[in-house]
Amino acid sequence: CVYSVAHPCGPVWTNLIRYMKEKRQRLLKKLPILETINGTQLRISNQNASMLAGKHNKAATGGSDAHIMQQIGKVITCAKEESR
Repeated sequence: CVYSVAHPCGPVWTNLIRYMKEKRQRLLKKLPILETINGTQLRISNQNASMLAGKHNKAATGGSDAHIMQQIGKVITCAKEESR
């Protein structure tokens, strides 16, 4: 099972930096992956997420975060490893 935090630096309620200050370090230690590219977030939010992942040596993922048909496929994640 793989899990990550969606848009950790976005301007909405899931912003890890702004709204989880007291629990952030503990949570970051437990997370193997952070979403660093989200098709619905601002470029600066994605850049900040990428820097956060790099700073904490986390793997990165991305997604379109599609809630409407036009957003499907804006972002995809490719993996070098084979699925099991």
